[in-house]
Amino acid sequence: KKIEKGKEINYLINYSSDIDYPLENISIRIDKIQGFNFMSSSPNSLDNSEIKIGTLNKGQKGAVTIKGNVVADAGNKLDFSAKVGVWQMGSFVVIKEINQEVEVIEPKLFISQTINGSFNYAASAGETLNYDIFLRNVGTGSFDNIFLISRLEGLPFDFSTLKSDQGQAKSNDNLIIFDSRQISELARLASQQEINLSFNIKIKDNWV
Repeated sequence: KKIEKGKEINYLINYSSDIDYPLENISIRIDKIQGFNFMSSSPNSLDNSEIKIGTLNKGQKGAVTIKGNVVADAGNKLDFSAKVGVWQMGSFVVIKEINQEVEVIEPKLFISQTINGSFNYAASAGETLNYDIFLRNVGTGSFDNIFLISRLEGLPFDFSTLKSDQGQAKSNDNLIIFDSRQISELARLASQQEINLSFNIKIKDNWV
């Protein structure tokens, strides 16, 4: 019922059929949501509004995943809606419609990242980059058993040098995992409490 401002989210549209005969040319249409930036869908949508399902048989189930950013201010409400229908004679005939209203609230967890002490660092070949992640509970309640993943992408990185004294480096997956099993401070982050996490990686000496 509530979602944080500025958060990247995924939401699911689940569908199924109990009709005795196949439904052909089925599509799911999603309305544009004021305050929500559509990023992607799975299955893909060519126009960010319609996802083609094809034929839906009795007992068949499926789901559409929508990914996007919440950009509305706190206090506003987002109306998530979806329509399942078929195309007949060039018109979209709605079979089923669903709506979900969600309230936007202020973020409860603040997170920022610097590279070598800067928010906008320009790296050079052969250089070691020191990442610092700052995490603070700005809400009134506590967060228990926090799990944080930092993923790196880019050809310049030498992923064999990825390491952290706090987190678990997975060079093959290009990521660092921080969780409460290795870091006791992540087991419970009380209101207004903060924590710093760090890792480093080297830029390749020669890269194109």
